Amino acid sequence: MDQFKGCLLGALIGECVGTPLKRPTSCHMNLAGVRSKISTYWEKMLLTHAYGRSLLDTGYFSMENAARECSNAFYQNYTKRTAFGKLTEIIASWKHSPPKDWTAAAQSVRNRGTECNPAAWITAFPLYFYNRTEQMSYSVDRVARLTHSSNDAAAGAQLQAYAISLVLKNKKMKELEFLAALVEYTSKSLPDSVRQEFYTRMMMVLDYAQRAEPKEKLFKAIGVGTSPLDAVPVAIYCAAIGRRSGCPFEATFHAAMSTGGCTDAIGTMACAIAGAWSGFSGIPDEMVGMWDGQEQIYALAKELYTYVSTLHGPDGPLSTIENWPHLLPSAGAMARTGLYYIGSKDTVKCHYCRFTMSNWTPGDPYSDHQRFNENCIFVTNCTATPAYVRAS
Repeated sequence: MDQFKGCLLGALIGECVGTPLKRPTSCHMNLAGVRSKISTYWEKMLLTHAYGRSLLDTGYFSMENAARECSNAFYQNYTKRTAFGKLTEIIASWKHSPPKDWTAAAQSVRNRGTECNPAAWITAFPLYFYNRTEQMSYSVDRVARLTHSSNDAAAGAQLQAYAISLVLKNKKMKELEFLAALVEYTSKSLPDSVRQEFYTRMMMVLDYAQRAEPKEKLFKAIGVGTSPLDAVPVAIYCAAIGRRSGCPFEATFHAAMSTGGCTDAIGTMACAIAGAWSGFSGIPDEMVGMWDGQEQIYALAKELYTYVSTLHGPDGPLSTIENWPHLLPSAGAMARTGLYYIGSKDTVKCHYCRFTMSNWTPGDPYSDHQRFNENCIFVTNCTATPAYVRAS
């Protein structure tokens, strides 16, 4: 619970401070003139909360339900949270006219000039899909494409989600180990069209961290703009070098806020990673208790933690798959298809629709699940065998 709460609170702090500080060139944090706005959250945490609610309410990722949650949230808060007017306007309009073609809807956001970064609002996904990396990546890709049509936006969101998931599972991970794991992930798991660009930047991040170069050099070398190719690697770098301080969260916060440029997205992402890494207990007391929407974030963290604890605990459905008697289909493929082993012969039950299946032979468990119960909410949410199942 400590890490879940810290992750979401970190993201909230990063956006609340980063939004009024956002500016094109300065590399020195100056809070003068922004104190009256500094406790207000904007579109990133609004979307984070909406996506988290959608995941918990449906039990899986549904693009339609996520869009509905987002449009309701934006519509209700339209006059208050207009930091990104075009995005707010477009998503609020979905309340009355839901898109029939999500690809076209995403392109319309891009065409109307919004440069917002979806990697800054996927924080709930690594929490919800705790220890289910492939399913998390698949869902994050889809949610990024709800508002963005470019591969770099989706890839940046996947990289950010994976960064959070790494430290959630290993709080004691060292910063260089963390960066090396992300370099490997980038080289193997991101879309071919943008893999090399992200890999090059993440190698720069690792190199600068190893040589302990002044952070300003990296900010200048990579850039601190709104592009996911800039903002995501820089946010990851800030979280990594923050670990070298006696107070890692505070050091990450100051590094992110000193970048100049896109401090709202960089701050949200860096502080989400740092919050997951240090936990709520690692956030200084003076940085707690002053933020707009804080109680909502705490409630969401508690619900997500309760869900994950139920799913992955000693008696949870995903804990039983380790006793799965077959090599093929693999235990991982079964679990990632929503199925868990009930402990008798080779009978499994779907965590979503409660349908049971047995007498397995080597093959694709997702297709079998679809064939025997096409009305399952997990199956009907996906139109083809997901990559995270095929890869198993």
